[in-house]
Amino acid sequence: LMASVGSQVSVSPTLYLRKERVPVGGSVLPPATPPGFSNATQVSADSSIYYLYELENGLTIRGQTNQAQRAQVTLPPNVGYSVLFYAPDTNRSGIMSGRTGASGERVTEMPCLTHIGGFDFDNDGVPDIGEHVIGSDPTDPDSDGDGVPDGAEIKSGLNPLDGISFPTGVISNVGVQGQAKDVVVTGATNDPTRTFVYLATGSHGAAIVDATRFDAPIVLGQVDLNGDATGIALDAANRTAVVAANAGGLHLVDIADPMTPTRIATWDVVAAHVEVADGVAYAAGAGALRAIDTATGELLATVALSSGSFTGLAIEGATLYAMDDRRFLHVYDIADDRLLEIATLQLSDGGGRIFAGDGIVYAAATSNFRGGYAVVDVSDPTNPVSISGSDIASPLIAPRTEFIPNGSGRGLLIGSAGNVQAADLMESSNLADTAAFLTRFELPAAPFAAAIGAGIGFIADGAAGLQIVNYSPFDNLGQPPTADLNLSSLDVDFNAPGIQVLEGSTAPIHVSVTDDVQVRHVELLLNERVVASDISFPFEFSVQLPFTTPVSSTATLRARATDTGGNATLSDPVVLNLVPDTFPPTILAANPDDATRHFAGMRTLSIQFSEAMDASQLNASNIRLAPVGNLAATIVPTDVRIKRDGREVQLTYPPLAQGDYQVTLAANQLRDRVGNTLGAGNVQWQFEVLENRDPGQTLATALDLGTLGPRLTFQDFFGVGELGEADPEDIFVFTLAEAATVTATIANPTGDVRLELFANYDGDPQLEFNESLHSGTDGLCCNSVRDFSFSQQLPPGTYNLRLTPESFNDAGQYTLILNTSPIPISTSSDPGTTGATALNLGPLAGEIVIDEVVGAFDFDDIYRFSLSDASTVSGTISKQTEDLNVQLYGDLDADGVFEFNERLVSVGDG
Repeated sequence: LMASVGSQVSVSPTLYLRKERVPVGGSVLPPATPPGFSNATQVSADSSIYYLYELENGLTIRGQTNQAQRAQVTLPPNVGYSVLFYAPDTNRSGIMSGRTGASGERVTEMPCLTHIGGFDFDNDGVPDIGEHVIGSDPTDPDSDGDGVPDGAEIKSGLNPLDGISFPTGVISNVGVQGQAKDVVVTGATNDPTRTFVYLATGSHGAAIVDATRFDAPIVLGQVDLNGDATGIALDAANRTAVVAANAGGLHLVDIADPMTPTRIATWDVVAAHVEVADGVAYAAGAGALRAIDTATGELLATVALSSGSFTGLAIEGATLYAMDDRRFLHVYDIADDRLLEIATLQLSDGGGRIFAGDGIVYAAATSNFRGGYAVVDVSDPTNPVSISGSDIASPLIAPRTEFIPNGSGRGLLIGSAGNVQAADLMESSNLADTAAFLTRFELPAAPFAAAIGAGIGFIADGAAGLQIVNYSPFDNLGQPPTADLNLSSLDVDFNAPGIQVLEGSTAPIHVSVTDDVQVRHVELLLNERVVASDISFPFEFSVQLPFTTPVSSTATLRARATDTGGNATLSDPVVLNLVPDTFPPTILAANPDDATRHFAGMRTLSIQFSEAMDASQLNASNIRLAPVGNLAATIVPTDVRIKRDGREVQLTYPPLAQGDYQVTLAANQLRDRVGNTLGAGNVQWQFEVLENRDPGQTLATALDLGTLGPRLTFQDFFGVGELGEADPEDIFVFTLAEAATVTATIANPTGDVRLELFANYDGDPQLEFNESLHSGTDGLCCNSVRDFSFSQQLPPGTYNLRLTPESFNDAGQYTLILNTSPIPISTSSDPGTTGATALNLGPLAGEIVIDEVVGAFDFDDIYRFSLSDASTVSGTISKQTEDLNVQLYGDLDADGVFEFNERLVSVGDG
């Protein structure tokens, strides 16, 4: 035996127990032919030596030795192991065991192979111990069922496990033009056995690989793109990919034909990372995060860091997570195509790529010299909680580029570990322990990104191309996975027994799975028919439910999980009670909305409905746009997209010129999926498209934006005009018809600017300091590469925005984006601002909860209540968005005026 110094190695007896088939009854099944014994001196001329490591923690590692006849396997610290070797060219085997040291070991021992042949239960010429090491079935002479016996395949240099198992480690690689820098893996929508890989390829662009045969991947097509492509994301519904190419821009690529991917458009956006959800690309680069409509390239929203840059993005549901190089995890609500930051959390370790799934964010510990990864609980996205930082301790060094979980309690941690480029297999079932190392697979180059699909690792390995890694042996233990559906959140009537769902609605489905080895794919069954499949964790689906019929008012959902050994299981069926939909749909929002103003060049009309609509009727015949002066001249859209699971339609037109336009909906043709129509006649509204004129420099000449709708975008120069004239300030005026949150964003500025929000209380021609509601003096200033934004809750009224250069010499261009969302008010009327107009709550009894807005024109909210008995009264202010002061008065003289001597309590939040 050859062993490293300090390790304990013992020789096991040359004994191998034969595995026999035992039926349910309990007696041994007789083999088709009597079990034999393999004593040939050679099974194959192949000089490779197969090995099988079996660790006491349950991990198994299979492979073949290199030319030096050393099994180069990295094992975790303080673990017992045994290793079996088999050499087909001599039909010899050997076995040894040991325990690793405190820092693990890179094991290279090789015992003397003294044992010749052995029992051959299936009489295929390969001894049972050899089949156990190789991974073939010792009870089946043709393990892969291809008609050629295992022994004959080994003798001919073929694979006896063709398509059903591979050795652990790098099983194949494929070169691409450029460098593999990001990777996305997906299955075919109608065939979970198909696997496709999409790569961002650095200096070249993008590539598509068919990896259905993991050991023989095929490059289908490549496309040359400007820039350094470091990020890629798929928009499967529209059969496109978005590629982030840094200074080369953000590219939209048609992938409908994978053999000929074709660039559709390029947007002038600096981006290194990108994710896509519901037709919107979220691109991060140069310290800015932008939301971009993939149909038009329109900038929908942007946020920027005060310093530093974003290093990773991940989306789960309607939440976007972003990591920056200061280890801050930013959480954004993207439900309305906006970037509404709802939480931030600074991690002890982070600053790299991230992954989100099952309410957990996994963050690479790029900031930590020893590497590893951190774990954050985001089950409540508004309150992220750190579970663990990196637990890697001296003297160990782990990769730190990216961690990808597989959904079965393990994951791949990739990157550089000292001088080694590696993919480490980690045990991740205990979220509080991020140092549970299992084994390491060395890579030829420093990896950039990884993905897991169909139980296989796909690594973007820079100049070394795509590396395909079988990090865990295919499951041959026969134990199927478990699958669980918890659909209680879909219930629309908690008072009725069972789960009630609206007929014809779209249901988001999450499947929780576990397996002893590795889940390959999950399928969703509706009424016992497969309607969707997924090969990557998290396993999430969206399915349209059926309609009620005279004979059925239920639907049954099940999930089928299949592991890498082909073992499958069905979840318990979940019966959904279909509630008849008798309500007509309504319009929730539209952009452009009625009586709103926009600017020449706008291209899109979007309408949100209260429920999913019949997509076949959401077309240009039933949704017509025309100039007010010529309603017969209907403008033909260039693109129609259905979004939000059928609840929104977006129509894209050629750029609109200045003028008034009318939207006409054929309400009797627009119907929900059940058939309820929007109405009997037509629904109409009008909006105005303004010329792109320079905003005025006074209140009298301010650019009137009208009543704000959901979104408005305007571009102009500052400091100097388009023709070089002095332009010291741009002033805008707008109106709110109802209380709303207004988010004002300055995007793509080419110089330093300041943006201020005013309410002109006294109506004079000046904007005074005391009329400022939000000023650029509190961190809103930017430099030439920083976007910035602020949000303000405002009551109905008229407001002004003023944009000025930060200094006398500053000049350049900017884009102003205004996003508006109504604020729901639960009270029937706004509380008054005097004793006479106070909102009377009457005799106080029990608890009263009120949601309200105060500020700007609504400086005070005054409530009146009475008590019938001496009582203890408790008042609480919560969820406030600004500093508040609250006073309790007893109006002793009943004059409706609150004097200082009548004050009982005065509190504030500091």
